[in-house]
Amino acid sequence: MSEDESELKKHGYSLGSTLGEGSYAKVKAAFSEKLQKRVAIKIINRKRAPKDFREKFLPRELKILASIKNVNCIQMYEIIELNNKIFIVMEHAGHGDLLEYIKLRGAIPEDRSKILFRQIVEGVDYLHKHHMAHR
Repeated sequence: MSEDESELKKHGYSLGSTLGEGSYAKVKAAFSEKLQKRVAIKIINRKRAPKDFREKFLPRELKILASIKNVNCIQMYEIIELNNKIFIVMEHAGHGDLLEYIKLRGAIPEDRSKILFRQIVEGVDYLHKHHMAHR
């Protein structure tokens, strides 16, 4: 068991497979004992992250994630800071992003597409009304 895994275990999280990876961050699936469900944990390594990201972009991202409260946006549950790493615990999107969903299942029928489109528009509208932009 890695140091990250044992530290997160103390906070009630069991790490699973890697969902995505970047140059200084990784997203892993996990199980939350507290919430009794699967979550995603974004692990940001401060040592690998550039100074401008650590000082400007990361604080802004954390502030924004903590403020989002909308059913059509991924919910952030907790931020844990340990050993020069930040662990952002958030809602797990079971099918990944929309592109992965389409790749996995093929074309989406029109009736289902209408529902998904409405959810996307409502989520983006919420962000815009709160002066946030989704990239």
